[in-house]
Amino acid sequence: MKRSSSSSIMCSGALHALVVVSFCAIISCSTAVPRNEYVELTAPRRRNQPQQNRLSLLGTKKKHPSHKAHFDTLSHHPIDISRGGSHEEQGGIAEVTTPSPPSMETPIIPAATEIAPAAPLDKKSNSFRLRLNNNVTERVLAAIFLLTLASILVHQLGTSGVVAIVFLSQWAMYYETTKIVEDYYRVNHDVRTQKRQTYQKWWWFVTATIGCSFKALVVSNKGGWLSGIDPGMVDCVTYGMVTLGLVKSVMGMATTSAAGPEAFRAHLGKIAVIHFVLFFTVAQSAFWIMTVQTFGISWIIYPSLLVIVNDTMAYVFGVLMGNKKLIPRLSPKKTWEGFLGAMVSTLCVSVPLLKFVLARNACCGMLSSGEMTKHALVLGMFVSLIAPFGGFMASAVKRAHDAKDFGTLIPGHGGVMDRFDCHVITAPFVYLYLREFGKIVGMTAATP
Repeated sequence: MKRSSSSSIMCSGALHALVVVSFCAIISCSTAVPRNEYVELTAPRRRNQPQQNRLSLLGTKKKHPSHKAHFDTLSHHPIDISRGGSHEEQGGIAEVTTPSPPSMETPIIPAATEIAPAAPLDKKSNSFRLRLNNNVTERVLAAIFLLTLASILVHQLGTSGVVAIVFLSQWAMYYETTKIVEDYYRVNHDVRTQKRQTYQKWWWFVTATIGCSFKALVVSNKGGWLSGIDPGMVDCVTYGMVTLGLVKSVMGMATTSAAGPEAFRAHLGKIAVIHFVLFFTVAQSAFWIMTVQTFGISWIIYPSLLVIVNDTMAYVFGVLMGNKKLIPRLSPKKTWEGFLGAMVSTLCVSVPLLKFVLARNACCGMLSSGEMTKHALVLGMFVSLIAPFGGFMASAVKRAHDAKDFGTLIPGHGGVMDRFDCHVITAPFVYLYLREFGKIVGMTAATP
């Protein structure tokens, strides 16, 4: 791989640092005092305690002359609310007075409730800024570390490094998504995953990986060490594994000790989620392998940078101008202002970014300025309008299973699926677009 590709990856670290930051609300609570309109309770006063701090529910300390007769009747049963100590330290026992019923001469003043003063605005804003700075710092450091690691891997291994990253990301996305589903059923329905179900889960993953990713590697590796493998044989192996998985799944439901509608429903629900995750992650990301083998690493880096720009600007415009919710039931923080602002920003940077990425690529000289602008705008429009729906779908999966993030592998970001939910949507489109227009743009079997 050329050094320009590595530097292109490093340049995306600063952009990736501004991804969505979660805001925390500050709630101040106030304690209400029980209200009594006919009893004045005067708490004993300690030494050096100001007189104005004594609790008075009536809001006045002036007694009517008729109060004396009522107090005399209660003087034989005083109420002591002192907190310990001698009579001299506490200033005497509590005094209970029962005022006369309301009259024109002695109006009753409503009870006063002490409310704790609200925290100053400066302290709240400083606390918010501190948490925001810590979160941004955490996200920046994590993004720089991951991008540096990926850059070194790709620089040393070239195309093989990209293929290795694809396989690792497929495993991580599948593991994280299936884990939140299993946790949901275990916590809410007391359905624990058995060993045979774990074996079946990974059986389906291996089957999909062989049928999609490995076959893509075989088909696109022309003249390489895998060129001797017949793609038709890979299809036969995949079909055999699918058949065995189907038989095993049915027999497992029929022979389980808890056989019944509820057990069947839970098992089929998990199977449906597994196959959806395999299609969403493994099947789509397999196109990355075909793209890098056929057209080069530059066409992996460029769409990834467009997605990073779109995510970043959606957050920036959403925070600064966000008012109208886009899809509040699935993703409450997404706004129309962020969506449209990200689209305009992505289209603006798509052309100069493509020129920068392809600056040292051999096919760049074969492209006229008009052709490069057209292809950049097409890819930028797809990233802006369609790729965000990958994130919306991922949000729906998380909300359906009461999960905030898919994982905690990447500090400040969540899991691998949280970072690749929009990227996997672009992988098939980029390959199919380049394959159809490859003759026009002069990109056939480009090498890094």
